[in-house]
Amino acid sequence: MNIDDAKARIRAALKDAMKARDAERLSLWREVLGALDNAEAPALSTSGLTPSSSSIAGAVEGVGAGEIARLVLSAADVSALIAREAQERRTAATSYAELGRVDEAAVLTRQASALEALFASM
Repeated sequence: MNIDDAKARIRAALKDAMKARDAERLSLWREVLGALDNAEAPALSTSGLTPSSSSIAGAVEGVGAGEIARLVLSAADVSALIAREAQERRTAATSYAELGRVDEAAVLTRQASALEALFASM
């Protein structure tokens, strides 16, 4: 599954969560979309842009001169990111349960399960 397919699937789930007023899943899908967007962001040090504006600090001159292509994630990258997001939630749920915060642990466990269910066919 490529990044566009993953985002489309998450956006559809986000829309369903909004309609259902499901705050837990709404939060989950927004966080995962953010994680995917962050993974696509190039490192600032590799941008190759040199500030050239005399009126705005750190700016570059010219239309579109400050645009940087986003990174292209492979299907393996997307799968690894989704698995990592689910694992982080399961790890945090275990920590919360050990601290006696079972409600928060249950929320995180449900979120991890929803994430894994959405991408089970990958």
